[in-house]
Amino acid sequence: MWIGICDDEAKYRLALESTVQSIAQPCDRISTYSNGSDLLDDINNMPYPMDLLLLDIEMPMLNGIETARELQSTNPNTQIIITTNHRDYALRSFEIRPSNYLIKPIDKERLSAEVTRARLIANEDIGEMLRIQAKEAMAFVPLKDVLYIESYRSMLHVHTAVTYYRYNHPIGQLEKFLSDKGFCRTHKSCLVNLRHVVSIDRRDKTALLINGKKITVGELRITSVLAEYSRYRHSMLPMDSSTTYTVYSGRELKSTSADLASNYKDHSLLKGLASAF
Repeated sequence: MWIGICDDEAKYRLALESTVQSIAQPCDRISTYSNGSDLLDDINNMPYPMDLLLLDIEMPMLNGIETARELQSTNPNTQIIITTNHRDYALRSFEIRPSNYLIKPIDKERLSAEVTRARLIANEDIGEMLRIQAKEAMAFVPLKDVLYIESYRSMLHVHTAVTYYRYNHPIGQLEKFLSDKGFCRTHKSCLVNLRHVVSIDRRDKTALLINGKKITVGELRITSVLAEYSRYRHSMLPMDSSTTYTVYSGRELKSTSADLASNYKDHSLLKGLASAF
């Protein structure tokens, strides 16, 4: 497994490297970076993706959120754990979908548990596949790699971060297959993988994907799409009772299931997730 550590402060970077080395396996590769630019350059020059990144938020040049955003445009499956001195960065960094947040100084047992969890995910089978059957060829695409699927002139166009596939299949039939797999119908001709949605704009009626692509959301679907997106993101929030999430509306909530459910009812958390509330 390839583990990256990115922190501009040498004392934290070296301490984290030492801790990771003490819990790593012999075949693991551990790389350290003092800034996001060096990290991205290294990853882009490698033929394989980084499995786990321990990422600081406050850094010069590219901050952690900007670095993660760039990374996810080409490596959407890299697991990211935020390492920070500040608890209130949880919602600020929500758009990059971090696996968890570790507060400095980082506890070795907590880090070991996170590395173990990341290793299990990295070693998993690639998951459910979408079988694409065309006249010329057949392909199997991991669902987690699909950004969105659009229907155009009776053909489905399946888009990933690096390529796209085209084949003849009814989008309504495919929607039934994907309905419980994190995909959402944004308009009559498009299915979006909510895993890769950064934000939804109610005014523009668009969904922003991690690669910068904006997908149109139908006027009659915008409310249901927002609700489905918020439910999906809510299921991904780390439920650590010691963490305080600062909501953009100025309110604060503790990250317990009951508190989060209460805030969803009055849409205050949606204000932090959908940019145009």
